[in-house]
Amino acid sequence: MRLPNKYDLKSHEREIYSFLVGLVLLSIVFAIFSQSSSKKKLGVYSNSDKVETFSEATTETKPINTTQYEDTKAGFALNIPSDWKRINQDGTTMFVHQPSASSVTIKISDYDPSVNNTTSESLSESIAGQGKTFVNFVKNSTSNYQVSYQDLSDNTYDYVDDVYWSRDYVVTLQCVFNDQNYKKILPYYDKILSSFQWTTKNTIPEDISLQYIQSLNFETGIPSSWSVSQADNAIVAMSQDNNASETITILNSATSLTNITATDFSSVLKNGKNNFILGDFSASSDKVTASYSWSDNTQNYIGKAYCYSDGKQLYLICFDYIEDSISEDLPDNCCKLFRSFTEIIRESPRL
Repeated sequence: MRLPNKYDLKSHEREIYSFLVGLVLLSIVFAIFSQSSSKKKLGVYSNSDKVETFSEATTETKPINTTQYEDTKAGFALNIPSDWKRINQDGTTMFVHQPSASSVTIKISDYDPSVNNTTSESLSESIAGQGKTFVNFVKNSTSNYQVSYQDLSDNTYDYVDDVYWSRDYVVTLQCVFNDQNYKKILPYYDKILSSFQWTTKNTIPEDISLQYIQSLNFETGIPSSWSVSQADNAIVAMSQDNNASETITILNSATSLTNITATDFSSVLKNGKNNFILGDFSASSDKVTASYSWSDNTQNYIGKAYCYSDGKQLYLICFDYIEDSISEDLPDNCCKLFRSFTEIIRESPRL
């Protein structure tokens, strides 16, 4: 796959932003149609003030026997060393290696879309607020990260949080141990963390990241390798390998999707696009979709558009790409992940 000429990229970017400017003007059209269709934390486990250490034989010559722990509600399982004691407290499950006061705590919470926006900077700030010291952050996939940090008061305790999420739950495996036991306790934690298995229907694809826009309270899928920029009510994601782009525009409109016609949609989509031709068009109460084609001075492009509504705003998502430059089902797979949380908040009872 060729690298695009830098001038091609700039030209395509100008076309995208020209398109966005046109959308702002054309939002008046949708306004007219709208008028007409009127988290008690578990602390470090300790069975004495003295932290015991392992004998060399404990981890170097003896195999680590395990027992499977399974959570049937969230649908995940992992293996726990058989000699670790299980403790249940306030709905949270902890397993403790009593000789060393090491533990792993399993925390389950409902899905919070902001987990997708977690960065080393946001975690460092949060950890510092707890009086602890940030050490490292690694994002392993589109739905898993690991963060390590320390409590330097009294004895130094190490924390390693392995965080997984689906679009239903967030699962945190929190490992806590005395720093002087690091080398000897490590095989235990390797055994635990590497055994984690999760079968979930509402999973996040490996090649698609969820982008959560907190100010507008919605999320959608964006190819995980694409670069993302945001300005006001628009988000632009672009491939570094070709001219493919995903543009997300938010319009303040209560227009019912069923009232949008092919002509209306075409008027919005064709802005900044030469030789625009609308292909398939479909409108329902859930979404509006369309395919189209257009060209600039050097390339012919294929487009796919998706429009969603939460009753207050319209969310227009457009993919523009050269034929065969991306997987044909990538736009559909990204847009299947669109979800607005506006209605959920609106229906929540006041306290």
